[in-house]
Amino acid sequence: MKSFAATILTVILVLEACSVWEERAGCPCRLEIDMTSFSKYTARTNVAVWNGTDAWQETAPVSETYVRNVKKGEILSSVWSGRREGQISGTRLVMPPRAEPDSLRIFNARLDCQDETCRVKAVPHKQFCRVTIRVIREKGTSYPHLFYVGSDCCGMDLQDLSPVTGDHVFPVREQPDGAFAFTLLRHRQASDIVLAIYDERERADTLPLGDWMREAGYDWEAEDLSDIAFTVDYARQRVGIVLSDWREGQILEMEI
Repeated sequence: MKSFAATILTVILVLEACSVWEERAGCPCRLEIDMTSFSKYTARTNVAVWNGTDAWQETAPVSETYVRNVKKGEILSSVWSGRREGQISGTRLVMPPRAEPDSLRIFNARLDCQDETCRVKAVPHKQFCRVTIRVIREKGTSYPHLFYVGSDCCGMDLQDLSPVTGDHVFPVREQPDGAFAFTLLRHRQASDIVLAIYDERERADTLPLGDWMREAGYDWEAEDLSDIAFTVDYARQRVGIVLSDWREGQILEMEI
């Protein structure tokens, strides 16, 4: 009986992979993705693989190497973290109305899985810009307190990291230090981004954030997006901009 059980186990193991007598061209490729570089941001990531008509998505711990058998050929693999509100629709992540965009970090690569094993290290890249706005009001005036951001981007395609076109508006809350801060996902260089400011009854002002970012030389096509800070001085009718890419800061000033 022990010999019979061992034989059954051997047969099962052979069925899961190609044997030494089989034609190797029809065997799957063992895909191994090292996701440890995501560990500083999250404990688990989302993993998606597209191979022709085959596609799947699942979550996986970053502490382990992600392993999956895939059909041999070229595949597209994406690993991402930071998803909170975004909804997956096909290959796109789309933000629901009034939701602040997610702080996505993504690894995305086309892999040649022609051999028996394909190994890759998933290095995350920052797909969001953190925007901080400080408002200096004129003396004796009470400044409007309702901020809304509006743009022509409502999400991101996870296959090619391109912005998803669509109107998106969400409220911005004041931080404990008095500043207003929010996240923007990757936009197009010519994207229309505005900050609408309301008092208790109606719109009081509209700030052209997209225009200011272009004048500051902001690069929406960078591999890792920089953060940016604005200081809006209504008393001096000036706006100051600080562009930060973690290595050096760029400061400029322009009229409102």
